[in-house]
Amino acid sequence: GFLRLNDLLIIGIPGEMTAEIGKKLRDQVAEKTGVKHPIIGGLANEWISYILSPEQYNGGGGYEASVSFYGPQLGPTVMAAALKGAEKLE
Repeated sequence: GFLRLNDLLIIGIPGEMTAEIGKKLRDQVAEKTGVKHPIIGGLANEWISYILSPEQYNGGGGYEASVSFYGPQLGPTVMAAALKGAEKLE
């Protein structure tokens, strides 16, 4: 889900993104939408898994990778869906 208040956009994510992938999403949303303050709201309504980049997943990134249940493409898939939704808010 999304909540936009002027230059603030809260992006609800149903899991826990790693800092690396969360920063990438935040930067892409700001660039594509012009929103100055995108914020990632993790654990929104659900917890599907930890959400990692493919590199983190394939690198065996410790505990988070061991409980990221949907493979290396989960991060890019969630990012693409969140970005698409954010762009529709304009």
